[in-house]
Amino acid sequence: MSLIRFDINKKIILNKDFNDNIPYLKTIYDNINNYSYRTIQKIIDDYMFAYSNYSLYFIIDNLLSSLVSKKAINIKTKNRLFNEKIIYESSPEIINTIISKIKVEVLTDYHPSNEIIILTLLLLKSNVLSNYFSNSEIKEIKSILSKYVKSNEIGLFIKDILIDKKLDIDNMALA
Repeated sequence: MSLIRFDINKKIILNKDFNDNIPYLKTIYDNINNYSYRTIQKIIDDYMFAYSNYSLYFIIDNLLSSLVSKKAINIKTKNRLFNEKIIYESSPEIINTIISKIKVEVLTDYHPSNEIIILTLLLLKSNVLSNYFSNSEIKEIKSILSKYVKSNEIGLFIKDILIDKKLDIDNMALA
């Protein structure tokens, strides 16, 4: 059972208590729990259009520290003129795992999980997949995902929230 679900009005409902295995989502969970019945658009608005970016930075810091503790990303520092710059790099093992899952679930089985659909759409939008897949494979991935965006529950949710709300993700799987 997932942590959240959506009702017919696209409002978020918590299904169960918070799982300590995902500490990077604690802030968002508390936000949803405190208001008990919210839409995803309201949560996006709270974090993206707030008077300060503190809430957003807090989530990012939680996410980064969780990924570092799980060794999913590595921290490097780069000396600059007056200070050091912290650089986060993805672990090569994690990258290979993700690419393998995309190849298996999207290009081989043609039945990707919701997580892989969302992750692949985001990676397509950021043009990262072109580093790991040929142009023909990317076209095939887009074709397969466009079917899910049109028919799958999570695909319709993505289309409604991200594409129809004009959050710069217009036709990312369909282009």
